[in-house]
Amino acid sequence: MTGDPAGFAEDCAELGELWPQLAEALQKDTGATSGATAITASEPFNLDVMRAMVELSAQVPVTTAWAAERCGEPWRPRPVPTCLHNLPRFHERLLALQIATTAQAVEQDVRRWRRLAKLALRLIDPSWDLPSWVVCTAHEVPSTPLRHVGAERAIVWEVVQEEGKPKKKPSTVLMRDGYWLCEHCGQTWPTAQWELLVAAVKAS
Repeated sequence: MTGDPAGFAEDCAELGELWPQLAEALQKDTGATSGATAITASEPFNLDVMRAMVELSAQVPVTTAWAAERCGEPWRPRPVPTCLHNLPRFHERLLALQIATTAQAVEQDVRRWRRLAKLALRLIDPSWDLPSWVVCTAHEVPSTPLRHVGAERAIVWEVVQEEGKPKKKPSTVLMRDGYWLCEHCGQTWPTAQWELLVAAVKAS
């Protein structure tokens, strides 16, 4: 929902942590031994990871520049991590200026990018579409069908000892089990809550 600067900042921060994991996953797929991520036709790679990196590389700077422009702040092209670091500031400023439509559009972009990255990294289980009459009850307009979203995990960093030296390594923790999601407003419900409603509607 529009108007949650803290939640938006958390989403940007998580996306900022996912970004280098995408690059690392791509390097592992291609067998790269350096920092380069160049792809050739003869090298196998994960299409989902590539798609996520291409989309974020293209769209994050554009959305950030747009948000900055709407805030009346000067902005020049910057890398994805820098954009994600600054987006919460622009988002909060948009809310203060009561430019809610832009703030909501930026929120939706970040939610989409975050989901795209997590799907590419296999941190979200496959989802499926629900019948078109199963719509979000948080708003009447637009009438938005819900999706059932699989279990979602988050990356956490653990300090381990390697050759007598501490080193941070990523691992995953379960954030939530399968749930129902409105992709328009971001509202979620536990699976069991909506299963009862769907069963009742089908029986009527």
